[in-house]
Amino acid sequence: MYLFFDTETTGLPKNWKAPMTEVDNWPRIIQLGYQLYNTKQELVKEYAQLIQPDGWVIPKEKFWIDHGYSTEQNVKEGIPMPNAIQEFIQDIEKSQHIVAHNLSYDHNVLGAEMIRYGQFTRHKTNKYCTKDLTVDFCKLPGNYGKYKWPKLEELHQILFNENFDGAHDALNDVRATARCFFELLNRKEINLIK
Repeated sequence: MYLFFDTETTGLPKNWKAPMTEVDNWPRIIQLGYQLYNTKQELVKEYAQLIQPDGWVIPKEKFWIDHGYSTEQNVKEGIPMPNAIQEFIQDIEKSQHIVAHNLSYDHNVLGAEMIRYGQFTRHKTNKYCTKDLTVDFCKLPGNYGKYKWPKLEELHQILFNENFDGAHDALNDVRATARCFFELLNRKEINLIK
């Protein structure tokens, strides 16, 4: 099974190199989205949940307002983070492969949430980051004569010559990531870890 996931958060870490165990460094998850696919690349499950704040707030700044996020909405429509983590763990334990666009960020953010709530999994998976794996494929000009990391929207545009709707919604980003990953896999631009 493949598990694709994405988080939308309250911001960025203070220190990108800090371990997830430094939970105060990492932002809070405001939305968790993921999809499970079988080995035939068929969708098995789709999940998206807003997360209820338990003492934290969503910034009242342009980015979050423009994407429809607010503390009030998450209080009303969200679920407690431990409930979301529990379901995520049940599904990750069915998976051999985990995929995200900017995996190190999402992995650390979700890991910090698991530590906060004392919920863990020791299940080992093969990990793939579509951001890191496609730098040379996308060949987007960066600084110092090197290629830059592609944004998910850029990767999707390069692969399919079209944008995708609803970027910065966790489930929409997951759908786009899965579409990109399977296209890259089918084109043999990336290989599965054995």
